[in-house]
Amino acid sequence: MLKIPDILNNPSFYDAELDYKWNSKMVIDWEEKVSNYKLFNIFLKLNHKASIGMAAALAEWIYWRLHTKDNIDILSKHIETLWVSLIDKRYVKKWEYDFIPGERDKTHGVKTIALESLERSNRNYIDGAYNISAELDGQAMLARYICPDKKLFDTWLESCIRKLIPLFPVEYDRSSKSKPKKNGKSYYDSSHEQPIPREFFFSPDFELNPKNTQEALDNFLINLSYKDNDLLNTPETMLAEGFIGTPYRYGGK
Repeated sequence: MLKIPDILNNPSFYDAELDYKWNSKMVIDWEEKVSNYKLFNIFLKLNHKASIGMAAALAEWIYWRLHTKDNIDILSKHIETLWVSLIDKRYVKKWEYDFIPGERDKTHGVKTIALESLERSNRNYIDGAYNISAELDGQAMLARYICPDKKLFDTWLESCIRKLIPLFPVEYDRSSKSKPKKNGKSYYDSSHEQPIPREFFFSPDFELNPKNTQEALDNFLINLSYKDNDLLNTPETMLAEGFIGTPYRYGGK
């Protein structure tokens, strides 16, 4: 179960009135009409695990903004799968959300857009697709749009990007035509990339080093429940898929 980050743990954030403009058509139009070219190009500089961490963190801004308004726990479960997939893809399933017609109000409409973006990010990540960061600018714009304090969000996002780019840069030339193939499709294997703890995105005083990373990731795994989250694989499935080590404990690299 995710715990609300300190930066968002304030009634002025999650209890603030949902004063943003909304209509049912926005669920359909958001992806086509909302983008940020500058952010899009910045996110292209991140490797795959940094991109998925960014997707999960942005979705948390959306979840915690709305979680007191209605039951949107399904979003929390999907966010959880992205965080754990940074450790190993075999923890998670390639999921598809069965969207319910009519979920287009201020709360569930935003949730629908967020889930659709997360679904594509999850699929691109598991597939090793080179367009891994394609959803991030839209996710960032949505999180900012519903945030009651735009300056708070902007400062947080700028800080994350500033830390991520030098530590987790993209490792290939996106213009290259000689990309590895898997099942006839271009494929990037991100398994060697360093997993990034959730604390890196939400705790300003978190120091990224092997000891802190070990403790943070192990603590995260210990508190996961594949029995409560059907998007997570069982230990037996993980081992059958070639996982080495003890499932739901972080063994390091």
